[in-house]
Parts: sequence; C-alpha cells; structure tokens
Amino acid sequence: MSILQDLSLIFALSLVVAFVCIQIKLPPLVGYLLTGVALGPHGLGLIHGVEEVEVMAEIGVILLLFAIGLEFSFQDLKKIRREVFLGGSLQMALTLVLVFALCLPFGFSFQGALFLGLMVALSSTAIVLKVFGEKGWMESPHGRAGLAILIYQDLALVPLMLLIPYLAGRETGGLAGLGYLGLKILALGLGVYLLTRYLVPKFLYQIAKTRSRELFLLTVITLGLGVAWGTNLAGLSLGLGAFLAGLIIAESEYSTYALSNILPFRDIFSAFFFISIGMLLNLGGVWAQAPVMLGLTLLVLLVKSIGIGITGWWLKLSTKTTAILMLSLAQVGEFSFVLAKSGLEQELLDRAHYELFLGVTVLTLALTPILINFAPKFAQALHRRLHLEKSTRSEVPTQWVHGRNHLIIIGFGVTGQMLAKAAQTAGASFIILEMNAETVRREKAKGLPIHFGDSAQEEVLRHLGVTQASMMTVAISDPLSSLATIRLAKKLNPALYVIARTRFVSQQDLIYQAGADEVVTTEYEGAVEIFARVLNQLLIPQDKIEAFVAEIRADGYQMLRKPGEPTPSHLNLKSYLSGLEIRRLRVSERLITCQSLKDLELRSRYGVTVLAVGCAGQLRPNPSAQTPVCPGDELVMIGEPQQLAQAALYLCPAEEPEP
Repeated sequence: MSILQDLSLIFALSLVVAFVCIQIKLPPLVGYLLTGVALGPHGLGLIHGVEEVEVMAEIGVILLLFAIGLEFSFQDLKKIRREVFLGGSLQMALTLVLVFALCLPFGFSFQGALFLGLMVALSSTAIVLKVFGEKGWMESPHGRAGLAILIYQDLALVPLMLLIPYLAGRETGGLAGLGYLGLKILALGLGVYLLTRYLVPKFLYQIAKTRSRELFLLTVITLGLGVAWGTNLAGLSLGLGAFLAGLIIAESEYSTYALSNILPFRDIFSAFFFISIGMLLNLGGVWAQAPVMLGLTLLVLLVKSIGIGITGWWLKLSTKTTAILMLSLAQVGEFSFVLAKSGLEQELLDRAHYELFLGVTVLTLALTPILINFAPKFAQALHRRLHLEKSTRSEVPTQWVHGRNHLIIIGFGVTGQMLAKAAQTAGASFIILEMNAETVRREKAKGLPIHFGDSAQEEVLRHLGVTQASMMTVAISDPLSSLATIRLAKKLNPALYVIARTRFVSQQDLIYQAGADEVVTTEYEGAVEIFARVLNQLLIPQDKIEAFVAEIRADGYQMLRKPGEPTPSHLNLKSYLSGLEIRRLRVSERLITCQSLKDLELRSRYGVTVLAVGCAGQLRPNPSAQTPVCPGDELVMIGEPQQLAQAALYLCPAEEPEP
C-alpha cells in the first residue's frame, strides 16, 4: 500500500509542477526535478519507498537509451557525417580540455577532473530539439548543425558509461583487462549483427503478421529488457544493452511502429528518473552555496559556449549559425545525470560535488529556453561587434555587381535551381547567393553566376546589385535569415519585388510584415495541390477546379478551413455517370488489318466511347476519328456494362475481355 501511496503523490505533484513549468515556458524536465526535491528525504520527506522509485528510474534510463537506438539511422547519419563526427568530437574534446584545466587547480584528482569534463560536455537533446522544432529551426543551418552535435553526444554516452569503472580504478588488469573488454565488445558486436541481419527481422515479421498490437508491444519490451539484461550478465552496462536493442530493431522496417509504441512508457519511466535525481538534491545545501552555484553556472555556460564557438569556426559555419549554437547548446544535458549517478556510485564524485553539479545542471536546463530565444539577437550583436560588414566588403569581388533590372536568387536548393533554369531559358540576367561552400564551388565550375555569402549582411546585398535589381527571390531554410534579408533588401531598394518561400503557414504573416510582396508556403501549396487533385478524382470540371483554386489563393488559407457546399456540377455529373463503367482491353490479332476508329463504328454500333488508344503501354488520350487501331493495340472505353461486353466480343471474338 505504501508504494501505491508514493506513486499517487509522485504523479499528482509532478502533474501540477510540470503544468506550471509549461505555463512559464520551462521544460517539464525541470518540473520533475523539482517534484523529486519536494517529495524526497531532503524536502518534505513524503516518499518512503525510495528504493522502488530508484528501480523505476533504472527502467527509465533503459527506455531512454532504447529509444535513442530506435531513432538512430545510418542513412540520416550519412548525410551529416562531417558535422556529426568532426563537429561532435571537436566540441566534446574542447569542452573536456577546458573543464579539466579549470578543475585541476582546485584540488580535483586527475580522474575526477576528467570525469567532470565528460559530464559537462553533454548537452540536452530533449530540450534543444523540442525548442528548435517549435521555432521551425530544424531545417535551418543551425538546426542541422545542432542536431549533428547532439547525435554525436548521445552516441558517446554509451562508451562513456563503459569508461567509468576504469576511471574509478574498479577495473584492474591493465592492458589485459582492456583487451578482455575489447573481446567482449567484439563478441557483442557479432551478436548484434546476427540478431539484426537474420533473427530479429524474421521474428518481428511473424509477430506483425498476427496484427496484435499488444503482442508486438510485449515483444519489443521483452527484446529491449532482454538484451540489456544480457549485456549486464556479460559485465557491460544495462544502458549499452538497451541502446543496442533499439539499434537492432531500428534496422528493420518495424522501427517506427516500435518507437510509437514505446514512447509513452519511456516518458513515464524517464520522469521517474528525473524525480529520483531530484530526491538526491539537498536543497538546503544548494541554498547555502547559492553564490557559488550561480558563479559555476555562468562559468559552465561560458566554457561550453567557447568550445562550441571554436567548433563552429573549425566547421566553417556562418557567424550567425555559430552564435546561435553557442547559446543553444551551452547547458548540461539530461544524460549527464546518468553519468553523475554512476560516478557517485564509483566514488569519482563525492556527495558535496555531486549536489553542486546537480544544482548547476538544473539551472542551465531551466535557462535553456531563455537563451535560445535570445540567441538571434546575440548573433546580430556579434556581427556588429566583429565588424563583419567591413570584412565582408574586402572579401566580396566587385564583379558581383550586375546590370540593372536583374534577378537576385537567394538560396540554391531545388527552388533556386529551378529559378536559375527559368532565368536562363528566358535570357534574363540573374545572380545567385548561396551559403553552402561546396555547392558554390561546384556550380561556379559550371559557369553559373553564383557566390558565397550571407544575405543578411548589407554589403553582400549591395555587391549583388540590390539597388539596381528589379526582383529578388528568397528560398532558404532559415526563417530568421529570410526575415532579415527581406527587411534589409526593402530598406536598400523599396521598389524591389520580393518573392519569398517558407515552409509553414504560421510564418507567412511575419514574412509579409518584413516586406515581401509574395509569399509561397510549401505547406499551403501542398494543401492546394491535394485539394485540386481530389476535385479531379471527383470528376469536377477542370474550369471549376481552376476557379476553386484561384478563389482559395485569393482568400488565403482560411478558405481551406471552411467546409464548402457541394456544387451542382459535382452532383449532376455523378448522376449522369451512374451505371457507366470504364474498361481497358487489347484488340485481338484476329482483326487482320488496321482500321480507323471511324471505320470500326464502335459508337454507332455499340454506344461506347473510346477515351484512349495505344500500344506497348503508351496510351494516346482523346483520339480523333481517323486514329488507326491495329491488332495488339489497347483501347480504353466508357459505356454501360452490356455495351462494353458487346464491343469486347467484336474486338476480341476468341478472347475474354480484360478487366
């Protein structure tokens, strides 16, 4: 009964605290930590079954790492492999070195300083990606670079957990011990390969054939916990096994379904993990060291920002992208709690340093949404501080400037490429600006007028000839850069006609307010295209479809949110076609000579209408009366079933008509 009471208290208080956190724009994770602080032995002391809560927290860690394995894709990783491996490893190494250098003078042991650097190097994947997604930044340059670094950090967690016993000196044997560990990892890798390649996909296929959601979920959980238990028996961590189990399923076609089923359990049990961490936090001790904790929090944010800034410079990211990442990834991540708890058990951290670390981590997590909101302004201020306009002026060649009334194309993705082809076909003068250095180098070699630069900088737009241009298109993934570019271009040339592209309807008004003359929304245009195709399948006349589409585009997206009334033409056409069928058949070889449709007299004899004629799968629609029909040709005809059957007997006397 005690555990039921504890669970009721935990769920009730975490619900209230998480709700309040969401209302004040803080992540729910902070609410879970505060719940643990309030209910734990150092708070109100209302939880008695602390050991049971810790067991659930352990399951939460397993499910967290299991979900990471499920979401991991080798194909996605391949696209951003440079940012993942080079950027991620450089960021973690720089943070590790900086923290290590700061800790040694304050009496930390070599192993303790190294371990603290590893913990600080991790950032919060959950919070950063959630805020980036809400802001529509995932497809922006800083969104892609941030995702790459976070992926590397998540992958690094598993080997870091393996290293903890060696840092603590609990694993002995020197090189022989490391060799034995290597053999275990190789054996584990072979087992994972066999499971991934041969056993698990076939087994999951048999389970999926039953169409039982309960059975599939039970299978996934059993597989995850079973592999984790197996790695633990082999002397490796439960977390490593959970990650490998997720990776095994991720390589099958059932990964998405498995992830959707496991996410609710992951969220519930991971909440227990953060609550259990909060229970270990001595709020009195934290309050007594508040000045020290605030100072350390600022120091951690500064150190991580410096490491990320150097990483961005090394990867040749734009200053704006680097500046946004410096604030967005400066926190200490939730998986650092996993390392911290293990480090406390292995005596790499003492209780005082552990509680201090917990307090600093909670503060950095709570500040993350605020820092991300401030990041764009920080990026602009950094531009001005470093006088980037002046440096750009010296780097931009004067031959960028084109004649009057030319087109400026900002961004050379799919849209930019199509615009360039259209301009070439029309013989119009144009110039392209792109931020991907590889794309610029490749297309420059083909003779295209393309240049590298940031469109949000005044001198770059001036050298593009924005004051003499007649039109500019903005088709870049970063909504912040789009807004800044449009505002600046309109300021320099109010008569410039600007057409901008955005992904989401919610961003459309902001881009119009920035000065765009036309905004094309991919989400909106996709809806319009589906709308038109549905009407076409419902046999609405083409002129009506075009009128509907024009009305939607004139009225804006609100038109799609209101159910329309069925038109008379729609209803009448359905009634006119009642009882009619469309059939496709192949003309028999018994029709010895080719004849025209007029000579066949299919309409006058049988009352059927030929819609298309062709051979070898190439149909010609709307044939004329003189269109020849030869043996082996295919006809598509419309008529009543009896009429079609008679026509089929005439054209295929010795064959069954094809359906």
